[in-house]
Amino acid sequence: MHTYTNEIKTILLNSKWREGRKVWIYKEKMCLAIEKYILTPKVEIFLQEYSGLSIYFKTISEQQDFFHFDVCKVIEEFDKRWIDEDYINRISTSNLCVIGQAYSNHLTLLMDELGTVYGGYDDLLYLIGKSGEEAIENLITKKGIIEIM
Repeated sequence: MHTYTNEIKTILLNSKWREGRKVWIYKEKMCLAIEKYILTPKVEIFLQEYSGLSIYFKTISEQQDFFHFDVCKVIEEFDKRWIDEDYINRISTSNLCVIGQAYSNHLTLLMDELGTVYGGYDDLLYLIGKSGEEAIENLITKKGIIEIM
């Protein structure tokens, strides 16, 4: 179990998350299957805890921002060809699965079979975190995000 800082934990609790949260993800599984995404165990465990959440927070400049974990919404708005024709070739993984969106829904959040989270925006690709929890922290703090060429 990941230990969040008090600040991050407060933001998550205000977004209806709770420790030990586990939701039924049948709808998400169906959306992913229709689009031929592979639901790996790491992605499934992450979605069971965070699916359906919208995380609202204030940036350093006190602007309101958010990210969400609504897989079906992402699938409606994201062109999977970016994964198949670009992202997969830049990182050492055979599978990327959509998990959410960040920064005004411009950045698509993707998780590989090891639980590493990436963010894609057209031809830009970023390493967001080595786990879903680290990615949440990095999205809120805007630290630790690295562009992948």
